Amino acid sequence: MGLNNTYIITIEEENESKALEYILENCVIRENQLPNPLSAKDNCLSLKVKVDIPIKRYLRNYYRHGRFNSDYQEEKIENRIKDEYTNIGCVDIDVKRFNSKINLRFVCVSSSMSKLFTDSTSIRSWFNELCKATSAQTGIYDRENHYLELFWYKGQPKSFKIGEKIKNEIFCPNDPERPSLQIPIKELLNASFDYAYELERK
Repeated sequence: MGLNNTYIITIEEENESKALEYILENCVIRENQLPNPLSAKDNCLSLKVKVDIPIKRYLRNYYRHGRFNSDYQEEKIENRIKDEYTNIGCVDIDVKRFNSKINLRFVCVSSSMSKLFTDSTSIRSWFNELCKATSAQTGIYDRENHYLELFWYKGQPKSFKIGEKIKNEIFCPNDPERPSLQIPIKELLNASFDYAYELERK
């Protein structure tokens, strides 16, 4: 199985309309996803993002083959770029509701897309802007099999990474063999980490 890296944005339920407005403006929406792609059966979104170097590599299939093809004709990707923007997708989105909050989950559908999402500052900017537009409480990037990164917290971009060992300590507070990091992490994130991830573990 491939990698399925995931962005998880946690917002107040009252800001759902702002999330919808942002997605309508910054994704390619198919007719069967209207009027609300957040509740449509077709949950595959195509993000409109500004092209940076990792995105060009992705369009050239660099992430799939692990190398740059010197014979590649640049014009093959130029028709996918318009006014410095291109579409990246399918990105699966789902919505989970709990305690007057909403988790918006954007899941990469392939390993190559997952690698792109890790490398691209343009894609990170797309999610930062979504967080800003929705007054998100947290934005978390789950780099599957590597780490969780808190990249947004209460109005500010962050870069707080939690590795697998630390994550296990957070969720095993009663293990006498190792100290618990649950309390300091909770204090740092003001419980936002919990409702973004404990929900996913149930």
